[in-house]
Amino acid sequence: MNFTTNKSQYNISDLVIVTFESPLESAYTLRIQVGDIYRTVSLSAGEESTYFYVSPSYLSSNIMLESASGQMVLTLSSESGVSTQKTILIYCPSTLGPTVSGAAVTPIAGDVPLSWGIYVAGKSRVLVSLDAAAQPYWDSPIASYSISGCGASAQSDRVPISAETGFLAAGENIITVSAVDKRGGVGVQEIVLTAESYQPPALSGIVSLRCQSDGSESDEGVYALVQAEISHSSCNGYNIAECEIAYRRQGETDWIAAGKLENGSLLFGGDLSTADNWEIRYTVTDLLGEKSVYYDIITRAVWEIHFLKGGGGAAFGGVATEKNLLDVYWNMRVRGVIAGSEMFSYDSATTTLTITPFGNTFTYDEATGELYISNPE
Repeated sequence: MNFTTNKSQYNISDLVIVTFESPLESAYTLRIQVGDIYRTVSLSAGEESTYFYVSPSYLSSNIMLESASGQMVLTLSSESGVSTQKTILIYCPSTLGPTVSGAAVTPIAGDVPLSWGIYVAGKSRVLVSLDAAAQPYWDSPIASYSISGCGASAQSDRVPISAETGFLAAGENIITVSAVDKRGGVGVQEIVLTAESYQPPALSGIVSLRCQSDGSESDEGVYALVQAEISHSSCNGYNIAECEIAYRRQGETDWIAAGKLENGSLLFGGDLSTADNWEIRYTVTDLLGEKSVYYDIITRAVWEIHFLKGGGGAAFGGVATEKNLLDVYWNMRVRGVIAGSEMFSYDSATTTLTITPFGNTFTYDEATGELYISNPE
C-alpha cells in the first residue's frame, strides 16, 4: 500500500496529511519516528487518509537537540507485516527559541540624581544585566547570550552577562537581551527605557539698564537693573534653573557678586560710577550642572556737555569727574586731523606738554609763571 504526504518538508507544528493510494483493505499501523522517538497510529480498514501534527516533542530526539533540521520516517504496516516507508524533512524555525526573562537595568550614577527616578537624554546611562539562564525550547542547549542596543554590547556563552549603555536618547530606547540555542533558535527580551528630552538652560530677552535706587532708568544712576527670561528642560518637573549676576568695571579682573534673578529681574549696585563702563555677567545653571554664560555692558553716562554740581568741573561727551578739570571723551579734530587721547603726552619732570602729530610743546615755568609754546621744527 503506497501513500503520499501533502508536502515533502515541514516546520514544527505543521499539519502532515497522509493519503493512501486506495482505501485500506484491512487494519494498518502508521509509525512516526524521528531519531529514537516514535509513536504509532492505528488505522482501520476503509480509511483513505490520516493526519497528524509535527509535535515539538520530536525535537527532543538526539538528532535534533543541536540541529535545526532532521528526518522523519513514516512507516505504514499491515497486520501481515507488509510495510511501506517514506522519509520527510522537518525543520525548527529560528523563531522557536529559548525564553529569556529576568534581565534588569540599573542606572549608572552621574548627573541625574537617582532620587528623580527618571532617565534624561544625554545625561543617563544604565547597566544591563542578565543573571538567570534562558529556558531552553524543548531541551536544546543554549549556545550564546548577547546584549545590544543604545551603545551596549556584550556576548558570552553563559550567564551572568552585563553591559553598559551609552547616554540615552530622547524618547524610547530599546535594549535587546538575546539567547541563541544550538538549533539556531533565538529568544529575546526587549527592555524599553524612556528618556526625558534635555537642553542646557538658556536666557533670552536680556536687558541691562543704568538706574536709580528705585529701579527707574537714569543716565546718571549708579545702580543697575538687569532682566532676562530663563528657559530650561523640566525633566518631568524635577529640574530647575537659576541665574546668578556678577559685575565689574570694564578692564578690571575680579567680578563682584550681585545676587540671583528673582522673577526675572534684579536691582543692585550703588557703586556703578557714571564715568565707567560696567560689564554684566549672567550665569544660568540647572540642577544637572549645565550652565550657560552671557555678557552685557552698561555704558558710562554720555552727555554733550556735563558740569559738576556747582559748576566746579566740566566735560565734553562724558561725565565731569573733578573740580577744576575739563574731561574730554570725544576725539578731537585739529587742522583736519582727528586724534584721540594719544594726541597728548605730558612730561611731569619738565612740565612739558607735547601735542602730536603737530609737534607743538607747551612748557610752564613755575618760577616765572610763564607758558612757552614752541613751534615744530
